[in-house]
Amino acid sequence: MKPIAAFRVLAAIVVIATSLPTSAQTVNVVEYRNKTLDAYFITGRANEQAALDTVADFTRTGMSFQATSAASAAASLTKVCRFYVSVASPFVSSHFYGRQGVDCETILAANPAGFNYEGYDFALQAPTATACPSGTTPVYRSFRALAGGKTSNHRYTVSTTTYARAAAAGYAGEGVAFCATAVTDATSGASATAVGTPVSSAIAMANVGAAGGTLSAPDGALSLTIPPGALAAETLISIQPISNFAHGKIGSAYRLMPDGQTFLKPITLTFNYADDDLIGSAAEFLGAAFQTTSGFWQWFGPATLNTANKTVSVNSSHFTDVSRVRGLQIRPPKKTVRPSATVALQVKLCYQVDSGELTTLGFECDSDQGPDGILTVDQWAVNGVPGGGGAFGLVVGSGAAATYTAPSSKPAPATVAVSARVRVQSVGGSALVVSNITIAEDSWTGTSTSIFAPQNVSANLTWTLESTVNNVATYRSSGTATISGGVQPACIVSPSSSSIDNTGLLVVDYNASPPTYFGGGSTSWPSSLSCPPVPGSFPSTVTALYLAGRGGPSGNAAAGSVSADGSTIEGTDSVADAVFNWKFTRNQ
Repeated sequence: MKPIAAFRVLAAIVVIATSLPTSAQTVNVVEYRNKTLDAYFITGRANEQAALDTVADFTRTGMSFQATSAASAAASLTKVCRFYVSVASPFVSSHFYGRQGVDCETILAANPAGFNYEGYDFALQAPTATACPSGTTPVYRSFRALAGGKTSNHRYTVSTTTYARAAAAGYAGEGVAFCATAVTDATSGASATAVGTPVSSAIAMANVGAAGGTLSAPDGALSLTIPPGALAAETLISIQPISNFAHGKIGSAYRLMPDGQTFLKPITLTFNYADDDLIGSAAEFLGAAFQTTSGFWQWFGPATLNTANKTVSVNSSHFTDVSRVRGLQIRPPKKTVRPSATVALQVKLCYQVDSGELTTLGFECDSDQGPDGILTVDQWAVNGVPGGGGAFGLVVGSGAAATYTAPSSKPAPATVAVSARVRVQSVGGSALVVSNITIAEDSWTGTSTSIFAPQNVSANLTWTLESTVNNVATYRSSGTATISGGVQPACIVSPSSSSIDNTGLLVVDYNASPPTYFGGGSTSWPSSLSCPPVPGSFPSTVTALYLAGRGGPSGNAAAGSVSADGSTIEGTDSVADAVFNWKFTRNQ
């Protein structure tokens, strides 16, 4: 058993007076994370769970497992006791869960100061050595000692993946504690990534000795400053650009070699950044991260920002793979939408920075939706106006999430800035993050020709979005159709052109890859026909097909696939003696 000093476990959580359930046959044990203290807590008490769900500082991680109520547990199960460790003890204010017959009786007999017995919380099967019976899943236990401003804490996990995450965050693995059924793993948390590979053969190298020196990456985006006394002997130092899988990544990552090299004094890594690197973030939230041996990306800690030179610098005591990163960003950082469309916005923390310590791991933050981490977000605005306005669209936000609604018509300028104020003291204080949203009239423009159908027609067309249902878009026609031939020789049609109304139809199915389309249209207008040398003119009606073919559901339409990049509709078809050609380009 662990020494008593090791029972410094869960971070000072809300103490809620409860009694154990007496009639429940099964209980759902739920994990919570205390954001401020970066500590984890499990409880199988339903009334306690209900209370914690109302406390802003606590969030469910998604991890849970099924257990049996201690009151109804069979003798074959192991009961799990709980102690509240009060501030009167020599340890911290915390909770500890122990096993009957292993921990509970020993602590009760020792009666250490400040340990308050809170009874049995639930019951589970105990492992045999390190193995769980068939049909059960191991519940692993890890321990983080009191250090670096972090409270001591036990964490319980139900997968090897989350167990590894805990180890990467400074928790020492203690193996299998219990065996549970119906487990659900944590849905959020730090995640490991693939390891980068060289993107070119370029490598910067220099021999650096006790006097120190400098070295820059082949692309000039990273420079190393090794101070005097950092190395005891001359060492070949090198920097190699590699593919970048870091959370919040900017540009290439870099492999610093010799891998694992340590220094007697901290070295300085200085990264350059460009204005484009700030899209969706802010200079105040820039930093750097390094990849651990287990594949997690870890925040270097406080960075030194030089906005005049556009550099961000961090200190390091060792070599590994490194990257420039955005510690925080808004998703999506930019987007093009149609008038009246809505955009779901989310401010996302890429690195769980609580205290500036070097124990903060990266979260997946490149998707447009997801957990917000620890953030204080307010003052959502459009073009600097809180809540926005009719001309530029409206934004309604609640904390780190907001919804932007575009105006009913394209504004001028077409791109608006949707911003939020973010306050994360340990990631650079308070700054605005901006999503640039462009409102575009979704349309296709181009030309279509019809030869001998019955008159030769050339048309300049615009197909403007009418509606979208289940990602199938309907566009309506406008433009001008012109008779360009096909009538009897020497005959003249007047007028020879007419505007195209909105009866033409173009349907694009964006669910397909590449998207597919079909469409067709015709227009008619009154005219007069004169055929010299016959005197005079005769009333006539022109009917012009400006888009036609054999495709589409009716068999009388142009049809085909959109180009692979989604930008062009182009095709040709023939019906009897008629030949049709068309080409349209998408405008957004």
